[in-house]
Amino acid sequence: MTTGKDVLDDENLRTFSVKIDGKLVEVDGIFTGNSAKFIMLADIPRWLEKRLAVLERLPSEQDNYFIEGIGRRISPSIYWVVKPIEEDEE
Repeated sequence: MTTGKDVLDDENLRTFSVKIDGKLVEVDGIFTGNSAKFIMLADIPRWLEKRLAVLERLPSEQDNYFIEGIGRRISPSIYWVVKPIEEDEE
């Protein structure tokens, strides 16, 4: 069974839709057509945690504001996040 961690670890995916709902995080590869998977907030990888920390500071009304290499805040609880290219960024 595929988990949220499996989706985030997929080497073929670079951009993710992330929805935070309390302690649960829903993740999905953008433009994949796959159904979303879940991971506990405490279990998200460090690279995702760092990007969400940056994106959480943006006003959610600026849904067209994209930070290159980081992502975009879509709403108060929904983000598009870009996976780092280099392994050492994790």
